[in-house]
Amino acid sequence: MLNVAYVSGFSTKSNHEERWFELSQTSNDLQDVRMHVSKDSEWKMPRTGAAITATCHIYGEQIPDPRHQPAEGEAQRMLFNVALRAFKTESASILSIPTPKDYFGNISPNRKNQVLPKGATHDMERAPYNADGTLKPEVEATLSSVPEEHMTDEGYISSMGNPTELDTRNNINKIQAATTREEMLEVIRAIHEASGKVNSTQGNSGMVMLAGCIHNARIVPPNDFVPKERLEILLTQNGVESESILVRYEPDFGPAPGAYASKLVIGAPIKIIGEVRVKPLFDQAGNVVGKTTYIRARRIETATLKVDIQSFPAWWVERAKIMNEAVRKREEDREVRRRRATDQAA
Repeated sequence: MLNVAYVSGFSTKSNHEERWFELSQTSNDLQDVRMHVSKDSEWKMPRTGAAITATCHIYGEQIPDPRHQPAEGEAQRMLFNVALRAFKTESASILSIPTPKDYFGNISPNRKNQVLPKGATHDMERAPYNADGTLKPEVEATLSSVPEEHMTDEGYISSMGNPTELDTRNNINKIQAATTREEMLEVIRAIHEASGKVNSTQGNSGMVMLAGCIHNARIVPPNDFVPKERLEILLTQNGVESESILVRYEPDFGPAPGAYASKLVIGAPIKIIGEVRVKPLFDQAGNVVGKTTYIRARRIETATLKVDIQSFPAWWVERAKIMNEAVRKREEDREVRRRRATDQAA
């Protein structure tokens, strides 16, 4: 089943013995993304401050809720969490790293994309960018080479994910029409997104593509922390509930979560396109006691057999039975409502 994530950011810290490192994508260190690396891997851990793109697999797990202290005889409350395991790390390009707007947040009256709590200030020593938005020299030195003289070369442009000759010519025309280096990079970044490896203009740099079956789904109503309702999906790729991947559908645009929820049934094969998100956990006193990771879905599609899912495993048969029963019950309820409306009209 489709399972890949491309995450770009700036290395902040690592643990060589436990084989993990973290990438920052915003000025808020509580949102740093942790990557695990196989102990059998010979790759070296990235040095602090380097611009890195990690290619990962996504795994679901359950962890104890650090906000819950169970009383005697009470079960520990568990949370679904996403773990990322990097199987490839490389120098990031200037096209895939978080932009200054992504990193510092686009502060606006509606607080959209505000990465720091109100009143907090950016740690400019930690930041990879200077105050004017330019990369610090030591960070820029770690980028992979993207020669500007090659940016209008057909071979380079077509390698970004637009294979047709017409697309390549159109993209070159767009690049040549740019009047400044910044405009050129914005155009190229948009073209680069077509490769499916980066989604930097939508928030943080990175993209996740997953396919699997719906193990469960629910609508979470608005609360003090999230002013809009959201759709939570447990996506399974192996039929094991405790290893389900937590997906939250929180679109900036498009159908509301409730519109999707009314169409989803347990067992249905779906494809998720989104990005990794990290959520800090606070106790009642407002202290940070932990973090959880989840996948924020921007698009939900029907998975394609032989493309997104190579074949349906044996455990899916049981999920399909539940799905078929849910569809049958939904159709029965719809028919009952239709007859009731007809009777009332008569």
